[in-house]
Amino acid sequence: MLLIIAGAASLALMFCVVWGMLLRKASLPPGPRGLPLIGNLFDLPSDYDWIHWGTFKEKYGM
Repeated sequence: MLLIIAGAASLALMFCVVWGMLLRKASLPPGPRGLPLIGNLFDLPSDYDWIHWGTFKEKYGM
């Protein structure tokens, strides 16, 4: 009985995760792709922020 409950809970969790990913992708504009585990850490500027974000605006739109 416990195995059936655990299986049903796993399926429900997997459905919720996939459903959330589909909804999130549909409502967001395209952006820079992140690397596994560190995301977009290397995309953050250190100096001259306005130049950096201006290039993102040119590339991804506003």
